[in-house]
Amino acid sequence: MPHIRPVARPWHLWPVALAGLAVYAALATDYLLVRFGFETAAALVLAGADAELAAQPLGLALAWGVAVWGGLIGAAMLIAREDGAAVALAFALIGTLVMLGHALAGLAAPPTLEAVRAAGTGLALLAAFALLLWLYARVQKQRGVLT
Repeated sequence: MPHIRPVARPWHLWPVALAGLAVYAALATDYLLVRFGFETAAALVLAGADAELAAQPLGLALAWGVAVWGGLIGAAMLIAREDGAAVALAFALIGTLVMLGHALAGLAAPPTLEAVRAAGTGLALLAAFALLLWLYARVQKQRGVLT
């Protein structure tokens, strides 16, 4: 079986991958701070509630971990041009969407626009970032950049 040479690395791979790595490294730091007992403002926003994180359901804690660590691993794999980056970033996207859904589902009915903005803006931005990063990894995989 002949060895297939990967396509040359495009100029935009480094900035996109480093941006993903920076965002998910910051989220991983925040995640670890919370797990070691330091509650941060970003963690409360990402958890989708102003209540204590310990009171959150197990599914939300798992989704948060999958989102953070899947994104960090996916961004690192993107830098290394590994084709599994798209899969890891897909897990990060799914975890983020679960957290966003939980945040929006927990709003009192009928939710006001201010309540939706307060509960979901940070998560919606993170979900948009995760979606764009996943789509980027998929396109690069289809073009043969990731091998």
